[in-house]
Amino acid sequence: MKPLLLLLIGLCLSANQTALTPIMAPPKPLVGGTTQPPINLFSQLPSWPSTGQITLPVRDVLAQLNRLPAGTVSGLGSLLPLAGAEPRYVAVGGSLTAGFRNGGLYREAQLTAYPNLIARQMGLTNFRQPLFSVEQGNGSGYKQLLPGTSFPQYQDIVNERAVVSDGPLTLTSFAGQADNLGMPFLGVHTAFADEEWRLNDKVRPGVPYEQAFRPYFRRLLPNDNQQWLTGYVPYILGQKSDIMTIELGMDDAIWYASSGGYRLSGAIAQAAMAEGSPIIALLSDSKAKQGRAVIATVPDVLQFPFFSFYPTAQVRKNNGGQKLYAVVDDRYDLVDDKTRYVAEVSDTDILLPSIDVRALATTRQASKGLSPNSPLGSRDVLSADEITALKKIDNLNSLIRFQAARANVPVVDLQGLYAKILSGQYVTEDGLQLDPSFPNGNFFSSDGLYPSAIGQAVIANEWIKTINRHYKTGIPLISTKRFQQTIRN
Repeated sequence: MKPLLLLLIGLCLSANQTALTPIMAPPKPLVGGTTQPPINLFSQLPSWPSTGQITLPVRDVLAQLNRLPAGTVSGLGSLLPLAGAEPRYVAVGGSLTAGFRNGGLYREAQLTAYPNLIARQMGLTNFRQPLFSVEQGNGSGYKQLLPGTSFPQYQDIVNERAVVSDGPLTLTSFAGQADNLGMPFLGVHTAFADEEWRLNDKVRPGVPYEQAFRPYFRRLLPNDNQQWLTGYVPYILGQKSDIMTIELGMDDAIWYASSGGYRLSGAIAQAAMAEGSPIIALLSDSKAKQGRAVIATVPDVLQFPFFSFYPTAQVRKNNGGQKLYAVVDDRYDLVDDKTRYVAEVSDTDILLPSIDVRALATTRQASKGLSPNSPLGSRDVLSADEITALKKIDNLNSLIRFQAARANVPVVDLQGLYAKILSGQYVTEDGLQLDPSFPNGNFFSSDGLYPSAIGQAVIANEWIKTINRHYKTGIPLISTKRFQQTIRN
């Protein structure tokens, strides 16, 4: 069963309850009797074709950011604590919240992440970002898009990183408490996962994505702190906040689509969802603690440029109009007559960035994809059925709105915002035209999935408008024109 569908089932079951579900510790996933080999944690994450490695100096935009006008706490109204101190704002979410862009997480991207921009407009001086140091400002490393290529190609920035080890990924620790708790690759179906059963990076086949956020999570905790064993959501529930923003689900959709609809083990996914979803947990906790919260819907990720890097018709044309073939069933590796689990790739299918697809698109010496006897893998292609399954993100958004209404929590319509931007018709309040085109537009970063710095500023303004409407605050919007002039993407 697809992970996205399991997520929807879990939320549908929760939506039928008459009250917000109390939080209970989720059961431990079932452990198989055989020892499984280690799995590459990032083997199922979005892939950007790399042609080599380069070094680039760290660019710290803190000084430029500080030159931009910011708000004051006087505009926070009811969000101010009774004692008159600054409120604590906590941001919960995935890659978007962390500031991930250009295929990596690094200092410049963290500084322009929407939670940091919201905090500036609130006038907060105590909002703590888990920043990489200036000396290690290239963070996890990121990608630089090469100009003038027919299909996107990248070089990896590998210097001045905060990487202790690449295999498995280990990052230098962050000392102190953080308020932006966005984690790259954090999914709804992984946020409640108990880490204890995945120690030493040994996991069952099919679930590498569940671990992908872990290096970023662990860097926030002291080496002797065992709280990472309990999972992300229990860690969040231990935080005290006056206002919380919640952004979950986008990484699930991106992972599902970019891995060709690859499915998790049904038993593991069901166990992870058995006690209710993280969304309900966070909304319940916010209501119980009488804090304020805001939650966002999930955009239609298939409209992002990443999923148009290799147009099927163009790739076929580059190969003299030959038919393209791909595996359509995981039983392919288990039978002798493999061709019965192979099908022709149609123009409605989506070719995904991978080594084999890149070879098919850019060379005349492709080893896979031109014959039923040597097809592309099932994770190289998103089929029509898998595309249809992902369209059910509308159901997830309906359930987010349903649960938010029950908790009296306002909803930021990121789905609607992205739709307007992707239509090419979105203009900000101060007159900046958003261009979603790739690679020369201003909204998406060079990875084609996550927003640029100005894209983050526009998203920050959407959160601010929702907070102002619901909580009767007067937080000023970011001047997007001035922001774009000051901060490069």
